[in-house]
Amino acid sequence: MPKDAKTVKVFTLIALLLGLVTAIAGIVQLVQGVEEPAPLLTLCAGIVTLVLAARESMLANVPNNASKVFKLGILAALINGAVCGASYAVGAQTSVLVVVCLAASAFASLLVAVFARAVVKRLERA
Repeated sequence: MPKDAKTVKVFTLIALLLGLVTAIAGIVQLVQGVEEPAPLLTLCAGIVTLVLAARESMLANVPNNASKVFKLGILAALINGAVCGASYAVGAQTSVLVVVCLAASAFASLLVAVFARAVVKRLERA
C-alpha cells in the first residue's frame, strides 16, 4: 500500500476514535441532565461519525476506493461542523468539551477527505 493510502487509513482510524469520544461526550451530558438539545445532537453526530469512519476505514484498505472515502469524509466533516455550530449557538450550557470534540471530529474528517483526494489524484495520473 502506498504511503499516501496509509496516511488516509491512519486518519480514518483517528476519526473513528474521535467519533467514539464525541458519542461518549454526548452520553455524559445526557446523564448529567442538560435540558438542551445539544447533548442529543452531540450523541447523534458521534454515532454518525463512528459509522462513517468505520466505513471509511474499511474502504481505505483498497486505494482505488479513495473517491468513496473522500465523499464520506466530506459528509462527516459537514455533519460535525453543522452540529458543532448548532450546539454552540443553541445555549450557554454547552460544554467546551462537546464543542472541542465536535470540532476535532470535523477536522479529522476533513483531513481524511483531503488525503483521500490526494490518493485519487495520484491514481488519475497513473
